[in-house]
Formats: sequence, structure tokens, C-alpha cells
Amino acid sequence: MYRVIPFSRSHVTREDIEAVADTLRQGFVSRDATIVGDFEQAFAAAVRRNHGIVVANGSLARAPFACTALLG
Repeated sequence: MYRVIPFSRSHVTREDIEAVADTLRQGFVSRDATIVGDFEQAFAAAVRRNHGIVVANGSLARAPFACTALLG
């Protein structure tokens, strides 16, 4: 038998579970959840900026730069 070596171990709190449940109760599973806007504002404040934008992954984060380079 093979021994499974976990990539990482998650630490999920009751608060985390409740935040997920709240999002599901709002009906916003993939976008527009209140928590996204809250996170964007908190992150912007933490890095001392006026605005913050959440993206799904690093590839999506690079897309605007690629468009700017192609379109000038």
C-alpha cells in the first residue's frame, strides 16, 4: 500500500465554515458575494490603496497586461 503524503493541511475554523454558509445562503456561489467586496476593500486598505480587485488566479491577473501590450 502507498502512504499518502498530504500537500498541505488545512486549518478550517467554525468562523470559516460560517462564512461559507453565509455566502451560500446569499445565493452567490460563483460571483457577486458580499464577502468578495469586503475582501477587496480590506486588502486595498491593508496595502494602502484606494481600490482592490479580486481575480480567480494568476493567469487572469495577467490578462489586462497582455491586452494592454497587444492593443497599446
